Amino acid sequence: MEAFDQIRAEAGTPGFYRDATDEDVHTLVIRKLKERAGNVADKIHTGRSRNEQVSLDTRMWAARRVC
Repeated sequence: MEAFDQIRAEAGTPGFYRDATDEDVHTLVIRKLKERAGNVADKIHTGRSRNEQVSLDTRMWAARRVC
């Protein structure tokens, strides 16, 4: 959880995205998580397709905005 908290805090700064060449923000977060937590970060997508992950992220974002 510490690695997620660090990434969440850093994502609020422009430097987090500087020089990123990743396909999308999800790939960027996974890459940065892997830098901190190692290979266990590869398990984050276990059982979910990218479309399912994007859908979940969008629903979570919308729920926070509405409440």
